[in-house]
Amino acid sequence: MAIDAWTVVLYLTAVAFVLALRARIVKRRSLPHPPGPRGWPIVGHLKPPEEPAYKEYLQWSKQYGSDVVRLNMGGSNIIVTNTLQASSDLLEKRSQNYSNRAARGVTMLRDLCGFDWSIAFAQPDEFWRDQRKFFQREYGARAIKRFRPAETQHARAFLRNLLETPLDFFHHARYVLGKDLIYSAYGLKTGSHDDPLIETVEHGLEATLAAMIPGRFLVDAFPILKYIPAWFPGADFQREAGIWRASIYKMVHEPFVLSKKISETTGLPDDCAAKTYLTDIIPASADPAYMEHVALSALAASYVAGTDTTVSTLQSFFLAMTLYPDVQKRAQREIDEVCQGRLPEFSDHDALPYVHALMKELLRWHPAVPLNMVHASTQDDAYNGYFIPRDSLVIANICPSALTASYPAPRILRPSRTPTRRGALGGASARACTLRTKCSGSPSCRCSPRSTSCAPRASAGRRSCHLGSITTDSSNCRNPSPVSFARGQPSTRGSYWTLWSSSKMASIGTAALSLYAR
Repeated sequence: MAIDAWTVVLYLTAVAFVLALRARIVKRRSLPHPPGPRGWPIVGHLKPPEEPAYKEYLQWSKQYGSDVVRLNMGGSNIIVTNTLQASSDLLEKRSQNYSNRAARGVTMLRDLCGFDWSIAFAQPDEFWRDQRKFFQREYGARAIKRFRPAETQHARAFLRNLLETPLDFFHHARYVLGKDLIYSAYGLKTGSHDDPLIETVEHGLEATLAAMIPGRFLVDAFPILKYIPAWFPGADFQREAGIWRASIYKMVHEPFVLSKKISETTGLPDDCAAKTYLTDIIPASADPAYMEHVALSALAASYVAGTDTTVSTLQSFFLAMTLYPDVQKRAQREIDEVCQGRLPEFSDHDALPYVHALMKELLRWHPAVPLNMVHASTQDDAYNGYFIPRDSLVIANICPSALTASYPAPRILRPSRTPTRRGALGGASARACTLRTKCSGSPSCRCSPRSTSCAPRASAGRRSCHLGSITTDSSNCRNPSPVSFARGQPSTRGSYWTLWSSSKMASIGTAALSLYAR
């Protein structure tokens, strides 16, 4: 039987396509891996750099002349991007290949400490999508407006605590933030700093942060070690994991159980995220047990995601207002002109473009976290002449991206470089990193810092406290410790800081405070 000419063309096209695809794969795999320090034979690097790792990653980038560097930990490829361009090229423009969460390198946290429920570590499946729906419903730009009355009340209490014991401002900030997050999530009211519920969630958060440190545990590089029993010599990580797992379990379940009991008896307040799910969505669901697990996990994630990052931003804010008194004075002058002696309200936000720009610039100048959440590649890839294997762990080094960017004076806090929503201020807008998948809590995260910085300035000068001199390393993206602010010899110029209250706009925000230099 004669073969049709079109059939021949079709077969030839298919063969050519297969050969071209094979040649592309061979070419990719023939490319070298991104450069990096030499590791041990077979096992590679047993541990990544010690903290602060982002500095070491940046140094490698300079040493090897590459935007991306690589470590091999027990067969797992860790790819670190050290520029905004490289981070954008991989995590945004090629997000289809890099949108997965890491399945390797987080064995201690996910498997041994039971943190597999978190949206931050879940793969994009149905459970992940349902958690995102929860965040979009309960923490979206419109939904967070219902949190304002409680946030205002907590902010005022924060101010009173600061005026009584000003040198404990980090302690007060963490307490009021925990108090606010617990109420906005579960509708539970807490008392003093040593409230059992606050201690429960704080212990769980501390366990989470300890288990999350990349490369701290050998089991993250060699997952097979998770099967070693806790009594085995050298298995200290198993014993630590047992303690942390219990703390994390209590953090996730105890507040939810209390909230559920209140919902079934007296009823939850309207301004909490748990109410809609406990009263409407879970009972009406075809699978109530599954939907309850979604709500339980999402509520716990809101606390874990909000606490440390927001406190970190407040620390940066203190430092910024100390190092840049002109910026502080201009922001305070704008507030004085708009508010005329009263504390700012939510309705004043659009009338304070400089304060808005200041908070956006602050997040660029001192990112809340130095390294982005770990992602994983789903396919082999090539970038800038380097081969990136499938299942590589990809980390964006945020700090160098912010501090070595091409716009003028990236290490300087300059709010005028950041355009506002209305375009009142000019200049280049800087991004630390960019991803196609939007953070579910971004409305809260964006609203919180900018609103927390404005109202306190309205009462600046009412009470001041002498502060020691402050120094900082301009290459350091991490926030200073409380000791940096509370100790030191008196400065020659006489720095003073004034604390003030604020109405927070977001569920994970807290009251604002600033440094006031006269």
